[in-house]
Formats: sequence, structure tokens, C-alpha cells
Amino acid sequence: MKRIIIITISAIIFTLLLGKFLDYRYKKFWRPVFDKLDVAFKDTTYYDGIYVGDSRVHFGINPYYTDSITGLKTYNEGMGGASINEIYFLANSYLSHHKAPKYVVVSIGYADILQSYRYFENPCYYFFYLDDTMTNANLARDHYHTSLFRILPVLKYTAFDDFNKLTIWKNLSGETLLKPGGVLYNGFINNSTNFFNTNQQEHSMKEDTAFQKGIDKCEELMALLEQKNCIPIIVYPPVLDMNPVKKNKTFMKIDSAIAKLAVEHHAAILHYDTDKTFTNEMFSDEWHVNIYGSKIYSRKLGFAIKDILNTQKK
Repeated sequence: MKRIIIITISAIIFTLLLGKFLDYRYKKFWRPVFDKLDVAFKDTTYYDGIYVGDSRVHFGINPYYTDSITGLKTYNEGMGGASINEIYFLANSYLSHHKAPKYVVVSIGYADILQSYRYFENPCYYFFYLDDTMTNANLARDHYHTSLFRILPVLKYTAFDDFNKLTIWKNLSGETLLKPGGVLYNGFINNSTNFFNTNQQEHSMKEDTAFQKGIDKCEELMALLEQKNCIPIIVYPPVLDMNPVKKNKTFMKIDSAIAKLAVEHHAAILHYDTDKTFTNEMFSDEWHVNIYGSKIYSRKLGFAIKDILNTQKK
């Protein structure tokens, strides 16, 4: 009996230590993402503004440059691959833990709205925030065994896909999400210094007319910002000038719906998708600006935000 108890205790200790080791390596690889989520769920620092959206926010809007123009302090809460559901979730989580900022920039991507059937692009990040009620509820809704993960945290790794498991081992060899030459600042991260290569393979977006759920979630987000007395600023991020967005009927319906929401909720709309000053050398691929492009984009956005805030004061 004594031997069984010793073996059981040893197994528990080993499991706990293994979990700590895996957590350390995984979080070290994805440190910039966890810094961002720590701000959303754990931090209470006041920021004058936040930026929400998908990877085109995460990699595109650098608060260093917007703040240098506005004189404010802001944070980038963009998340790569985020659908409108995850964008709303992060904005709501941030506002639940912080004093409401002066403004919130919401980046609009057609894919974000059309993929309203998705919730988290990478649920694995959120397994580390199960003490947060909203996070726990949404993961449980997607059939993750959050109760078991909370009892024995190492069990969360049974739900990791191969890609996320691989990043643990990558970190053992010294790799992290931030590559040499990359830039990290207040939630912004961009590793790409290269220019877009016109020979890169092109990918076209699939037409999808089932966008109403995405628009409904956008409306929820606008209503939330209005309730919190935040100034909403909607941006259409830059696109490569050699590959402008082909406005099919679905995209035009989305534009029309967004324009209507902007009027109803007193939101400004900034169209950088039609700004021809964003040239090929500012992009790393068709949809994402590189480090140089992010500087230009962020500065333009900073001046626009400054004008909007000054107008609001009058």
C-alpha cells in the first residue's frame, strides 16, 4: 500500500512538473501573443485607445507611430486569423477588465465577417486563461474539457494540434515567434522586412453570401463601444495596389451594411484599401504590410485619429 501511495504521489508530481515545463516552452515561443492576452485578461493599465481586428491589425498597426502623432498611449489587441466573433470577444474582454478607452479602432476584413461560424482561430492560447469566466464559457461551448484542464493543467495539451505541439519543441532549439529583425511594441508584432514578390502564388477569396451573422456581430461590437462611451473608428486596411479587392456582390453588401452601422453608431470610416500610396515595396504578401509598410500605415492612421478626436472635442 505504501508503495502504491509513493508511486501515485510521484506520478502526480511528475505530471505537474511536466505541465510546468511544457507551459514554459509554449508560452516562451508565443510570448508576444501571451503579452497581448495578459493585457486583455489580467492587466488594468489604462490605454487611451486600442486596435482590434485580425492579423492586418496585429502585424499592421504599430502604436509607437500612432502615439507619437496623437500624444496618447494605445495598445494593439489584434489577433492573427481572428473572425468577427474573436474580435468581439477580445474587445469585450478588454473592456470588462479596463476603464473604457477614448477610442477603439475596428479593422474590417471581409473574411472576418464571412467566417462568423468560427470562434477562436487558435483555442490553445486561451487554455491558459480558464479562470476568466467568458473565456472558460466559450471554450466549453466549443466542447473543450475545461474542467479537466483546470484540475490537471497538463491535460490541455491533449487538445493541442500538431502545429501548436511543434512550437514547444521549436522553442527548445531557441526559436520564438519574434524573428531576428522583427519589431515588437504594445501588442504590435511584425517579422517581415521583405518586399512583396510579384511571383508569389496568388490566392483568391471564396465568395460567400452568408454574411448576415458577421454583420450582426459587428453591430453588437458597435453597440458595446457606444455603451462604453468609446469613439468607434472603422478602418479598411491597405491592400496591395497590384491586386485590389474585387468587389463582388457580397463584398458590396458588407460595405453597405458597415456604412449603415457607422451612421447609426457615429463611427468614422477610414478607407486605406483604396489608398494608392501603399505600393508593392510596403507589403510582405497580398494582404499584409511589412515593417516599412506598417510604419507608413500607422502614421497615416495616427494623423486620422488625431483629426477625429479633435473634431469630437468641438
